[in-house]
Amino acid sequence: MRDILLAMSKLNLPFILILVVQGTLGCPNDWIQFEESCYVFLDESGIPWTSAKVMCEALGGSMLEVTSSEENDFVKSHTNENVWLGLNDMVREGQWVWVSTHEQAVYTNWAPGQPDDSHSHESGQDCAYLEGSTGHWDDHWCEITAGWSMSVVCETK
Repeated sequence: MRDILLAMSKLNLPFILILVVQGTLGCPNDWIQFEESCYVFLDESGIPWTSAKVMCEALGGSMLEVTSSEENDFVKSHTNENVWLGLNDMVREGQWVWVSTHEQAVYTNWAPGQPDDSHSHESGQDCAYLEGSTGHWDDHWCEITAGWSMSVVCETK
C-alpha cells in the first residue's frame, strides 16, 4: 500500500482526481455497464413510447440509443422482449433521429423491408423498437395497439 501511495504522490493532482471520480461513480445500482454507458432493463411492458421516454428521463437517463452492432448485441443478450428505441421520425417522415440529441441515426439494424411506415392505422409508424427475437429494428405506432408489448431499457452516458 505504501508503494502505491508513494507512486500516486508523484502523479499530477488532476490525474488523481480523474481516477478517483471515475473509480467511484460507475453505474447506479441495478444498472449494467457496457462500454461507456450504463443500462437499466425495466420490468415494464405494454407502455407507449412517450411514457417510456418520460420514465427514462425520471431515472436520469434517456431511452435506449443503439449506435453499434456490439451495443445491439449487448441489449439482445439481456432480453428477449421487444424494446423501445429512442428513435423516431415524428418531425420529418423517413428521417430517423435519436430523441436525446435530435441527430440522425448513423448505425441502424432495420429488419428487411423496414422501416415501412405502415398506414393501416390512422397515423404512420413513427417510433422504432428492437425486436427481441432477432435483434433487428422495426417501426411501430408510438402508442401500443392490441397484441403488442414493448419493454423499456434506459441508458446513461
